[in-house]
Amino acid sequence: MIDINFGCPAKKIIRNFSGAALMNNLELAEKLISAAVDAVDIPVSVKFRSGWDRESMTFIEFGRMAEACGASYLVLHPRTRASGFRGKSDWGKLKLLKENVNIDVIGSGDINTPEDARDMLEDTNCDYVMVGRAAMGAPWIFQRIDHYLRTGDDPGEPSLDKKIEIMLEFCRLMIDDFGERSACLKLRKHLAWFTRGWHNVTKIRPLMFSVEKYDDIEKILYDYLHGLEEVA
Repeated sequence: MIDINFGCPAKKIIRNFSGAALMNNLELAEKLISAAVDAVDIPVSVKFRSGWDRESMTFIEFGRMAEACGASYLVLHPRTRASGFRGKSDWGKLKLLKENVNIDVIGSGDINTPEDARDMLEDTNCDYVMVGRAAMGAPWIFQRIDHYLRTGDDPGEPSLDKKIEIMLEFCRLMIDDFGERSACLKLRKHLAWFTRGWHNVTKIRPLMFSVEKYDDIEKILYDYLHGLEEVA
């Protein structure tokens, strides 16, 4: 599927009249969505925010327009562009959108735990949830949510050994996509996200921001793990 993102609030995106800036020009957004739908034979989803600011809540109008253009799914992040990622997202707007359109609605915003996913589904009647920032450095959140929704039991975070195994697999996949040099530059911030909250991680953080090849990453992580084992 293809997801068109009309929700990004970053200034460098807005300045180019992309992302959430398009919520201020429904006519142009309509042309873009229609062109994408007409050009492909796979589902097109449209992600957007509740509005530009608190005085401009256009999410229902925007959602209806996207549905009329042939979008298969709507993804609503119920914060305004002006609020960025501050404060709590207003899930009530997801419920309103769901009541005003006839296609599936995907909820986004403040899904940090399996319980959050359950609450959003139950409180808003949305069809799916989308995990954003909570997955940065914690891709196991998807498995936790899936298991919890099916069984009512949260398996919790994986062990440190398992986290390192997942991290290294993530690194190998990035290298497959981008090549080792380019991937390692991109991976530096991901390694920082993965290791947030780890015991005494500040000792290895400078090393993570200088990795140039996969072997560097593997050595840093295994040396860290073995160091903890020796202390224990």
